[in-house]
Amino acid sequence: MGSEVHPQALEIRESLARIFSSRQFSSAERRRKLLAYLVEETLAGRGPDLKEFRIGVDVYGRNAETYDPRIDAVIRVDVGRLRIKLAEYYAGDGREDAVRVELPKGSYWVRFETDPGPEPVQNAASGGAIRHWDWRPAALGLVAILILITAMGVWTERRRAPLRADSLAVLPFSNLTGDPAFDYFSEGLTDELTATLGRVQRLRVISRASTFQFKYTKQTPQEIGRKLGVGAILQGSVQRLGDQVRVIAQLNSTSDGSQIWSAVFDGNGMAALRLEDGIGQAVAARLGDSLVPRRGTPDPEVHDLYLRAHFLHVQQTPTALLQATDLYRQALARDPADPECNVALASAELYLANLGEKPPEEADRTARQRIQKALEADPSSGEAHAVLASLLYVTDHNWPAADAEFKKAVILSPSSPNIRNNYGYLLTYRGRFDEAEVQFTHGREIDPLNVMPHFNMGSLYAFRRDYSRAEAELRVVVETSPKNFAAHILLAEVLSYEKRFEGAYQELDRAGALEVQPDMALMFRAIFLARQGRQEEARVMLAKLPMSPGTYYQRAIACMELGERDSAFRYLEQAYQSHEGNLITLPVNQTFASAHSDPRFTDLLRRMGVM
Repeated sequence: MGSEVHPQALEIRESLARIFSSRQFSSAERRRKLLAYLVEETLAGRGPDLKEFRIGVDVYGRNAETYDPRIDAVIRVDVGRLRIKLAEYYAGDGREDAVRVELPKGSYWVRFETDPGPEPVQNAASGGAIRHWDWRPAALGLVAILILITAMGVWTERRRAPLRADSLAVLPFSNLTGDPAFDYFSEGLTDELTATLGRVQRLRVISRASTFQFKYTKQTPQEIGRKLGVGAILQGSVQRLGDQVRVIAQLNSTSDGSQIWSAVFDGNGMAALRLEDGIGQAVAARLGDSLVPRRGTPDPEVHDLYLRAHFLHVQQTPTALLQATDLYRQALARDPADPECNVALASAELYLANLGEKPPEEADRTARQRIQKALEADPSSGEAHAVLASLLYVTDHNWPAADAEFKKAVILSPSSPNIRNNYGYLLTYRGRFDEAEVQFTHGREIDPLNVMPHFNMGSLYAFRRDYSRAEAELRVVVETSPKNFAAHILLAEVLSYEKRFEGAYQELDRAGALEVQPDMALMFRAIFLARQGRQEEARVMLAKLPMSPGTYYQRAIACMELGERDSAFRYLEQAYQSHEGNLITLPVNQTFASAHSDPRFTDLLRRMGVM
């Protein structure tokens, strides 16, 4: 059996998500649960059947044999409070909502006051009104449902030719469960769909950093499309009732806001495919492409642990990263070959090593082992090839092999900004500036609202010695993200090369005030003093700074600025022997331009694999 789907069901559920995030509902779990139930029952066409007894049993867990609504008035009291809170919401935060959720007095069904919506979507096969499956609880664990799902949804499509959009944004799927702890699933689904669709060669898929700026947005598809520069938008919602999960997905054209495709997926058992694969294949088909290549179906519990870890991983804080690595390890204890978990754990541990939370040698060793396992399980993993490429050129100085791995990664995951940007830096450090600009430009197109593409371009122009363009890009970064330590340092260096030392010292002061790496800011001050000709001040400052691995390359730069070439080469050798990562910039560092003819310089480049 099925029942008619409300023509604006997605808009109603999006409105519900905004209600749940408001001050009236965000901390009231029972209130959210009650409203979600009433909305879903009404959308399913069962509003007129809603009675006090049924709500008490279904929502509040009252015993059907002993519950007497005449004695227990909790439903009447809570519904009355719900009406008051909805009125407060629409008098404040929700006053501009396009959809209003109302509870008429004397009944428990919900009334929706909406603007006229798009024309009703017709069933492609029968031409009739959209139908969906009854949503009945199944004797099924939540973990099994998360990985889903035979896709027992009804695929409902307009009678129209495929839209040949060449660009797409996957907006954050709304968590309508009323439980913030379930955000890991809705956000993980969004990221997985972004990655899955990003494998389509013709399609430019916008990255997470840009699309998540539209979470809970009230903007139209046309407005979002203009800001992101895309032809189509995929959005949806996640709901849960008991152990049952429902996902609704909708694809809209950004030219006129019209609906291209929509589908309902109900969780009803173990399946051969993960949910994101089914949605991804359908979206690709609607955009006129071949099906998205399927990856292997993992153990449901492994994928659940992966989604929970990924939710923490993207927060990029040391605490969250450490928690994420623990969850990745739990997943790998169940399936040591899982490619997603192996790549993610390798990336997380390498990042922790950069933050000083893990020994670099240990992170490097274990990362190689995990990447090897990932590639054995899934040679088509662009992310795995990219991590391997970074290890090859940063640590091994095997530039040709790294270049080959990055090329594979770009082909396999053309819409990954991380892969594009990391490859851009390899090309920059080899002096292949035009090729680097191509990769950074692709990265900017994929991630148009993120500030980091400006930093990447600023870095490229700085090494290219195009300082005016470098300054323009970096000014955008420090104005938009004033706590970006690296941007202040790089902008200061650009200004110092232009002999604008007052501005350079001001940027160093701003970097130092962040207290991220105070010794690093002081090291650059010593370099700038030497570059300015204030040699004694530079030497005094250098003498005060600790001598340790990780600082040898900067000391070599300072010595070159002081005219002490022999000391500079001694520090360069120490930097090489201690595997300092920033030594990879040596071939394009302007400070060493006068040393290019020195046999010691060419010997070092040869050992680094550059020559």
